[in-house]
Amino acid sequence: MDLSNLLAVAVPMAAAIAIFFWSLDRIRKERVDADGLRTARATPRELVERLLRPAADNLSLRRSAEGKPTLTEDLARAGLNITPAEYLLIRIGAVALGALIGLFRFGISVGPIVIAAVGFVIPPLVVNYRLNGGYIPLDHWVHGAHGGGRSRC
Repeated sequence: MDLSNLLAVAVPMAAAIAIFFWSLDRIRKERVDADGLRTARATPRELVERLLRPAADNLSLRRSAEGKPTLTEDLARAGLNITPAEYLLIRIGAVALGALIGLFRFGISVGPIVIAAVGFVIPPLVVNYRLNGGYIPLDHWVHGAHGGGRSRC
């Protein structure tokens, strides 16, 4: 393996690790009061909200400026009981998982980038699929005595 391929992987990974530990240190400092007393620990959901809420708000502002519904509205209409920050975390996780799978499967090539791009596209497709499911009238056959219907989690 030559040095350029090694640096192409090592530098982004080192940056991600540094950002992770920097955010952990920042959260730790926020928990300590001015008196030096520790406050209650934040739950993982609160941590996700605190770290990703600004990005989710920015995305919602851009969408509303374009005349589209906000991310919160789309998630609610799709029947997904998650916050926009959690949706962004899922999207980031899908990209990271796709890149790792591509890296292990194809090595250092274009494969991880392509699979990461697929991971970037899948969460919006799921939301769009659920949004476009449409309304089924109550007198439709799927609501009959035999069961059926559409599952809205």
